[in-house]
Amino acid sequence: MTLISLLSIVTAFGLAYSLLTAASFGRRVMAERPARRRGLLLNLVRRALPPVVIGGAILALGGVVGRSAAAPAGWAILSAGLAYGLHRGMADMGQTHWRTIWPRVALTLVIALTALWQFGVV
Repeated sequence: MTLISLLSIVTAFGLAYSLLTAASFGRRVMAERPARRRGLLLNLVRRALPPVVIGGAILALGGVVGRSAAAPAGWAILSAGLAYGLHRGMADMGQTHWRTIWPRVALTLVIALTALWQFGVV
């Protein structure tokens, strides 16, 4: 297994988990009152923005310098940053019990493995 295929697997799992957690986070944030909603969104930005900016910078600088090998690393950092920020946002709302996390993890496995199988990585 090459490093690029390993990074594509990490990226697929990170993006699938981010997608599912963002849907759950958005649904729960809309049920909060406006002041708490702003605080939760600011905490999300504070946690997820630095890795997303670093991943975007790696993608942009890789394109400028002409290094296409930097793209998988940039996408992996970007997806991991989104997954971390959204997971911590769910923890702010008290959604860290295994009963709320395991369904997302199971769906993440199904979605990511299906996508990787369709693209021929696995």
